[in-house]
Amino acid sequence: MPESSDRDVLIDVAEQLFARKGVHGVSLREITLAAEVRSKSAVQYHFGGRDGLVREVLARRGETLRVRRAMFLEQIVVAGSEAEPRTLCKAIVEPYCEFLESGPGALSYLVIVREVFGDPQYAYEDLPSVFADPLLPVLVTRLLAPLGLPDPVAGERSLVAVSSVVGSVADRARRQLDDTSTRPLAPVPLFVSNLVDMLESAILAPVDPATMRSAALGPTPEPIGKSNVNTSTRTTS
Repeated sequence: MPESSDRDVLIDVAEQLFARKGVHGVSLREITLAAEVRSKSAVQYHFGGRDGLVREVLARRGETLRVRRAMFLEQIVVAGSEAEPRTLCKAIVEPYCEFLESGPGALSYLVIVREVFGDPQYAYEDLPSVFADPLLPVLVTRLLAPLGLPDPVAGERSLVAVSSVVGSVADRARRQLDDTSTRPLAPVPLFVSNLVDMLESAILAPVDPATMRSAALGPTPEPIGKSNVNTSTRTTS
């Protein structure tokens, strides 16, 4: 097998196994054997280790997210609807949901996104870089900005809202991958529109006075959509 294709095959196989067994539930040796590459150190050679492989798996489809979000932002600016919350919510939700109709590999990607989003190994400020999705924080920033929320509330609200979207889409993806599932699935257009409704409601929910009092008591979480988000990468073997 030519060296140039080893890398692509390793990414394909890792995407499947990471989704099925978890990012930390499969050994690099298992990935190498399943990919049928000759070198036992192929993952280390091509990606520098597990973290590099995870990032490459995510980056491959992350470019699709970036392009779709850029198209949404362009449409928003042209239409002069930059401040409309629903339009911004659609720009967050719909690019994820397009993967639901793009085959098993894309479904596996969504499952992996959810796991990595919840993995404490990755700081929240690093996630746009890890996912190769730099426009997500831009959209979240624009969505939150008109609300004038204190940073602690904005931080919690953005994290809960985005993680709920990612979790819902990943749950749907996992069920589509499971041939034994007997649970009925809503049509994709209904699923997507309802998820946009829920994201908009979550972001625009009134802030109770008790929430404001609590926000003043503890440390300030970093909003995932803060405009000065750090997108530097880390390399972990």
